[in-house]
Amino acid sequence: MTAQIPPAAPAPHPVDRLYRLAASDRLLAVVLGLTALALLLALLLPQAPPASAQLSAERWLAETASRYGSLGALLQGAGLFDLRHSPWLLALLGLLAFILLLRLGLAVQGAWQRLRRVDPSATAHAAQRWPLHAEISLEGEVEATAAELAEDLHSEGWRVVSAADGNALHLVAERSVWGVLATPLFYLGLLIALAGLWLGQQAGWREVDLILAPGQPVRLSQDDKIVLAASPAPVGESVGRVVVQRDGQPARERSFSFLDAAYAAGILVRRTGEGQALNVSARDAGGNAISLQPVDRSGPPQQSLTLVFDQPRAERLFMAPTSQLVFSVVAFPALPERGFSGPTFLVQAFPPDQQTPIANQFIQDGADLVIDNVVYTLTAGSFITAEASRNPGLALSIAGGGLALAAALLALGRPAGRLALTVQRQRAGVQVTARLESTAFWRQAAQWLAAWSATYSREDRPSARRVSP
Repeated sequence: MTAQIPPAAPAPHPVDRLYRLAASDRLLAVVLGLTALALLLALLLPQAPPASAQLSAERWLAETASRYGSLGALLQGAGLFDLRHSPWLLALLGLLAFILLLRLGLAVQGAWQRLRRVDPSATAHAAQRWPLHAEISLEGEVEATAAELAEDLHSEGWRVVSAADGNALHLVAERSVWGVLATPLFYLGLLIALAGLWLGQQAGWREVDLILAPGQPVRLSQDDKIVLAASPAPVGESVGRVVVQRDGQPARERSFSFLDAAYAAGILVRRTGEGQALNVSARDAGGNAISLQPVDRSGPPQQSLTLVFDQPRAERLFMAPTSQLVFSVVAFPALPERGFSGPTFLVQAFPPDQQTPIANQFIQDGADLVIDNVVYTLTAGSFITAEASRNPGLALSIAGGGLALAAALLALGRPAGRLALTVQRQRAGVQVTARLESTAFWRQAAQWLAAWSATYSREDRPSARRVSP
């Protein structure tokens, strides 16, 4: 007697295995976990400044790595101090986008089949692997029973499609249309957010360490058509507004409100710090303005000069070309030993080639110095340090994140579920086989099926039970 061995099932094609691996939940969880870890490291570890910073990136990386000892070289070699330009992070995000795009295609195909191309017979065959099922026996005819079940489900908000298959009737009921659409919308939102991040990386820029003082416009190096300046602030108050002007367009004044940032002319300006400043102007006895200029002649003569003190006890020098006087101004955060509890300036005036000042005065809010019939008006103020950035993908990232969040809330609030019913005749009446497939968010799916089947049962109250797929 020869034993006949059934032929083995053909091995899946390597492309099919790769496809299943790429679309698997396990791979998505691993890639999402690695991405979250990379973003966490970007928050915990210092990151390289943009190219426009005063300190070069190479020097910054070397100084930062030295602070971590022997571990610093390893961290620098792995690109953890410059994750924004790390090749492995870009590859990881590309892999994540590919997985999301693949799963989006599968989700769209599944939603289309469930909502537009419903095949009750094929669904009944596939439902044999669903984990929840129940059976009930009813009196009546197959067609009448199926119509009653469909009407009851439709009254509860289910979408019902039925089809005959020989002596049986198959019904497929969809619990929530929006619950079905939540999955593709979620993947679409994540893809849009990733596209926004990529666009911001490719076309965006950021410029830091900008010093903005009233009356001193600053032209951006990343976009030389944009000029920034701080709005004048009352004495004793920090600068709270910024003026943004693009060439050929009216200037726009914005306040630093939400997150200490202001948006205008397509750029975001964020205030990062502040310090002392002093505005100086001069008029002669006839009331005519006298030009002032920095000693190093870094700027042209102007009628009003703003001195910025970015460090405590910093000294700034300027001169009045017409009188040949050189002024020295030193800023102090406070001088309690001299009775000054707030920001204070020491102003001294020196004639040409003399070491002894002809004027020596401490001022706080402001003062007028009269030298040779010229009135020098000094007004204390403040400046801010800021960073300006342009991110053309920010709107996409926000929109994609909002869509993904809305889809997640939709999946939680109205989770999807499919009920497959097979109605067929038996000796006494009809038998209804119910199988339920639900998302993990519908936690009461088993209880619902048990209660639904008990509603139509004549005798016992059957419970939904789990079976192996």
